[in-house]
Amino acid sequence: MSARKIAFLADENFRLQIVNGLRRQYPDLDIITLKELGILGLEDPPLLLQTEALNRILLSHDVHTMPVPFDDVRARYPTAHFPGVILIAQQMPIGQAIEWVAAVWGASDPDEWRDFVSYLP
Repeated sequence: MSARKIAFLADENFRLQIVNGLRRQYPDLDIITLKELGILGLEDPPLLLQTEALNRILLSHDVHTMPVPFDDVRARYPTAHFPGVILIAQQMPIGQAIEWVAAVWGASDPDEWRDFVSYLP
């Protein structure tokens, strides 16, 4: 188990059933939604900058659109280090998505995801 735990930020369209399931099954898992932060409606580049400011890995279903803005923001801010983005297909069953996110949280260090866009599974 990692000494430092990952913190997650669920983007605006991330399925709330996954967030709620994670909270129910893993009460120590640190996850917050954009709605809870009161910052809905952000375009992808400002959203990615928020992940850096909050030091939270972004959970998103935007598997086709998120990688390009991520690369653009990284190129625009070459000295910044972004916590990373984990993309989960919208069609993935809720239980499976919960298991995958929990596995990331329980078995890895935040630095393993830094500056990467990753796809689960």
